[in-house]
Amino acid sequence: IQSNRIENSCLVLDDCAGIYVHGPDMNTVIRDNFVNNSMGNVAGKGPGYEYTQAQGIYLDGGTSKVTATANVVINADHGVQVHSANTNDVTDNRLYLNRKYQIWLQETSASIRSTGDVFLNRILRNHMVPSDAVPSVLLQSAIAGTDRFGT
Repeated sequence: IQSNRIENSCLVLDDCAGIYVHGPDMNTVIRDNFVNNSMGNVAGKGPGYEYTQAQGIYLDGGTSKVTATANVVINADHGVQVHSANTNDVTDNRLYLNRKYQIWLQETSASIRSTGDVFLNRILRNHMVPSDAVPSVLLQSAIAGTDRFGT
């Protein structure tokens, strides 16, 4: 997935992304893409949701062996989300002014390993500029501690 310009994604749906991948052993590279304005729409989630969840790049449940490198993501809820995914590289990206976090590692399952499905990810050399005075990276687990999420 290389050299794309993606504008205004997730206008109808939510829990989505400008670039979305899902699956084990993908051996996929996401490189040199420009993702701008992943907006989200709570109506796309169904009743009871009060917040949007639109990512620039989304490595979803069980995704492994993906490299996301040298991408630019601006104005998404989260620049990059790694959700219950393992053995991925998120390196050398430029993540600017995303509304919640620049990078979000979230673990909600333990179907691959009993200790949780987020492990052996490498998050290196990313340039991050938050829109507010909040941390740029959120580590979140519903299973156990986040110390094994990666480097």
